[in-house]
Amino acid sequence: MKVLRRCAFCGRTDSPLTKEHVYPRHWANFFPRSGTGPVNVFQTTPKGHVQRRGANHQFDEQVRDVCAVCNNGWMAELDEAAKTVVVSLGQATTAMMDASATSTFRSWATKIALVRTLQDKAHAQQAHEDRFHDFYRDRKPFGPLVVQAARCEMPHGDNNTSWVMPGANSATSNTVTVTLGRLLFQVGIFAPGDETYGPLTRLQLAAVRNMTKGKVRLVRDQRRFELGEEVTETEMMLVREPAALIGAGPAAENNISRTPIKRSRGGSFGNPYGVPNINDVAWQRYGDESL
Repeated sequence: MKVLRRCAFCGRTDSPLTKEHVYPRHWANFFPRSGTGPVNVFQTTPKGHVQRRGANHQFDEQVRDVCAVCNNGWMAELDEAAKTVVVSLGQATTAMMDASATSTFRSWATKIALVRTLQDKAHAQQAHEDRFHDFYRDRKPFGPLVVQAARCEMPHGDNNTSWVMPGANSATSNTVTVTLGRLLFQVGIFAPGDETYGPLTRLQLAAVRNMTKGKVRLVRDQRRFELGEEVTETEMMLVREPAALIGAGPAAENNISRTPIKRSRGGSFGNPYGVPNINDVAWQRYGDESL
């Protein structure tokens, strides 16, 4: 008997799964493709950092885990509700969101972040299925301090930083970083009431705000928001790798060990720490013997 696949959000099996664009496809004209190669898609776990080849345009990125009812219903409606403010921020024609717009932006950014994690199912880095169901029920982020945004110099692709326990088939928590044009935003995803990975995720987000000296700012519900100075290209390298900013201590305490990884194209970059890859940025503070 054929096993029917369930929609990641509503769980139904009586509606066919569709190709859901990670980013609204009809927004592509607002954000022209930069460069000639494929977009950069990054994945980070406590065990390493990987850059893989994405689609030729960011807005061509797709997953097939969402049913037609969700895709063409509430998800499309949320895209439309957020379109004006997101496009304006991404095109740098405005730097502000009214208090009335922040709730919509926070919900939309969380939807995008959840769908983005589905691209990493092959590595068990997608958000836990309960997080999709939670969001489907209330359309709200996973806390008041888990969505933040900034202005960036140029598009930098996206990244899904996740904590995946040994043997798990999905992530315990995720921190997703996305750039659309000149807009950068980050979203933390974790279980409500999680006293281990919830604080760890919030710590990653706070470390980004601290490292950028407030250029990356929290988007609070029903409060006016204004973008600050641009996050530089150098800062962006570490913004995209929030786990590196907090060090290996929390990983060691939670029995997550470092394992050697092969250096892949794009996995190394110039950064203020002068180390060969982002995995070492975290562990250099403690030393391998502590793990």
